[in-house]
Amino acid sequence: MLKKLIIFFGVLMILGCGYKPVSVLTKEIIAEKVYVDVVIKKSDPANSVAIKDGIREAVIKRLNRDLSSQSDADTVIIANIANVVFVPTSFDRFGFVNAYEAQVSIDYKVKLSNGEPLSIIATGKSYFRMNRQVLDTIYTDSVITNQDRYNAIFEASKESFDELIAKLALKGYKLKKD
Repeated sequence: MLKKLIIFFGVLMILGCGYKPVSVLTKEIIAEKVYVDVVIKKSDPANSVAIKDGIREAVIKRLNRDLSSQSDADTVIIANIANVVFVPTSFDRFGFVNAYEAQVSIDYKVKLSNGEPLSIIATGKSYFRMNRQVLDTIYTDSVITNQDRYNAIFEASKESFDELIAKLALKGYKLKKD
């Protein structure tokens, strides 16, 4: 009986304080039809493709939103790559790098459904291990493969998008309070 009473008061407190999950706040600030584009860097177009794929997947899977053309969209998200860095995180006994952290910083320009423009910088990280083959205790390959690079940037861009959503939800919460 005491357990039920504690749960009841806990739920009552959460409802009473106006708690809303991030998903609800995000739905209030990002419309159903979303346009996503990434400004392609001429110096590194492969990163741009991985980031665009990651952000689009995040919009579809995390927000359950439809992608649309820019003319039909209610919310427009334009991503500019601020920085992509690979930092060694682990070394083997011979001093070769065997794990990296991909760090992706993206400058998002977001036009919300109410027409308000926002500029938000968000960062994502992704860890990965090197896939090396050993031949007589000598490594045959100690270079990041294109697939490893793409996957790491793809995952880091999704994490960056999660940070963007959290910041947008906070913005939505502040707008509701005012």
